[in-house]
Amino acid sequence: MKPIIGTTQAMLDVLAGRFHAVVDALPDDALNWQPTASGTNSIAQLVRHTMAVQNLLLQRGLGETPNYSHEDNIRNDPATKAELHALIDGAKAHKDEYLARLDSMDMSEVFAHPARGPITRAWYVIHTADHGAEHVGHAELTVQMHDAK
Repeated sequence: MKPIIGTTQAMLDVLAGRFHAVVDALPDDALNWQPTASGTNSIAQLVRHTMAVQNLLLQRGLGETPNYSHEDNIRNDPATKAELHALIDGAKAHKDEYLARLDSMDMSEVFAHPARGPITRAWYVIHTADHGAEHVGHAELTVQMHDAK
């Protein structure tokens, strides 16, 4: 396995565990709690968004054009722990499949990113972990803010 693939896989596995812990840290009725009236995301929003974008980035790295709706994946309708755990586990399973396929590919191949211009396949792989780390930290702070209120 290429180091970039193995490292990303290990990082995403750790992030999945941290997301599971965040979901478990709050009661079901707090999974949609937002620290402010608007402009901040709930745990449900962060999990939905991060898992959908993880799949999106890895699929783009594969050269695929996935169907993605930001609005659908940032919605803040009621969520349960079971639903969010299933999203995390589903994204983890997809991640393993996508990374196995990416392992045989040239990481220096360049793609046109919809907003950033030319991007290498390696960027998609690395940014998957970077994006997840940003949002799991955000989620962990949201739990701390909820506990402090």
